[in-house]
Amino acid sequence: MSAAAAHHELLTDVAVGKPMNQTLSRYWWPIALSSDFPTPDSDPRRITLLSRDFVAFRDTAGRIGLLDERCCHRSASLCLGRVQEGGIRCIYHGWKFDVEGRVLEIPTVKDPKVKDLRRQGSYPTREAGGLIWAYIGPAELAPAFPHHPFFDVPESHRFAEIVVASANFTRTIEGVLDSSHVGILHQDVASPEILNDLAPAIEVADTDYGFCYAALRQAVSAEGRPEIVARITAFALPTAVYVNASQKVLLISVPVHSDRTHFVMIFWDPDKALGVGEERERLRKFYGIDDAGMDYWGLGRDRHDLPGRPNRDNNYLQDRAAMRAGKTFSGMHRFIPEDFGVAASMGPIADQPRQNLVHSDIAIIKMRRLLAENAKQVAAGNEPAGLRPALYPASITGRIATDQPWTTLLKESFVAKNTAASEA
Repeated sequence: MSAAAAHHELLTDVAVGKPMNQTLSRYWWPIALSSDFPTPDSDPRRITLLSRDFVAFRDTAGRIGLLDERCCHRSASLCLGRVQEGGIRCIYHGWKFDVEGRVLEIPTVKDPKVKDLRRQGSYPTREAGGLIWAYIGPAELAPAFPHHPFFDVPESHRFAEIVVASANFTRTIEGVLDSSHVGILHQDVASPEILNDLAPAIEVADTDYGFCYAALRQAVSAEGRPEIVARITAFALPTAVYVNASQKVLLISVPVHSDRTHFVMIFWDPDKALGVGEERERLRKFYGIDDAGMDYWGLGRDRHDLPGRPNRDNNYLQDRAAMRAGKTFSGMHRFIPEDFGVAASMGPIADQPRQNLVHSDIAIIKMRRLLAENAKQVAAGNEPAGLRPALYPASITGRIATDQPWTTLLKESFVAKNTAASEA
């Protein structure tokens, strides 16, 4: 295997036992929406994370459990189970487990001591910010549960959605780290500042959480003076990207397996109720995660694999007639369906051809190197990077003088101290 191929495999392969799997298992992950389990004893759901299958459920007391999917008795799927009276019951022989994997009942065995000798694999969970979070790595190495700023706003001031991409997690990260593609792929809705300079200068600054980068575009002030529009985006290990918009946005690429990603999108505003009513629908439509995006364009977890959804065989439902008529540049639904169609079109990671990267790809190069180096450090027995950042990531767009460093925009008012982390 060539050095380039080995690097690509290290970076992208999240199969069980691979270095990237072992590295990413050391972090907390958002695995579901709180609304996926609307009431106590609601239906269980299968969760696949880092190439491993689990069952998640909300018990009678409202607690969230995450267990290995296969029953420790005879390997039947607990996703077929009944959630009732404080646990989940396997429908094959009736073994019943609580959220911590303890065996509560074995109807087919009279000796009560037998249940104390068995245990179903279980994993710690937290519920915060409208999401269910889980840690599936070694129990003795579990980090503190991170405290994100959107945890602290009212429920009406935030909302989260999970959408599906048939692409490796690195490709969905790269899509939101790549400012230069916005004026091309998303030109139907891109801002004038982006459209006026399609070749921004890209600069990167290291941080303890990962890095932030600035896309620097030439502009003119209202008074006619030359200036720079600096669009600053932050990448936080392991896979989070903070982007600048009219509201705060956090995007987390959650690896399902090596060629599928759950893309968690979190929107929040401390001063505005964007999680309800017309404002919520406006944001959903703008990003293409509205009802049409979730169903017809296959972004929904329960819709992605249905017949007729975007795939290679139907050219990702691209509308060539609309393109010829000048109604759309890409022929796809805006933003996320465009990004995911392009990402999926690159093919599975096993078929990755050589890429020719240029200056506008500096942030992508930085992310790839950072993830690969992190995997090497963990394989060497060291702690993963970014578990305890001192500052929250910053995402800002501002105007600066042509001789002003963009880093001056990273003021304390934009970067809150991360002092609220709670113990796992």
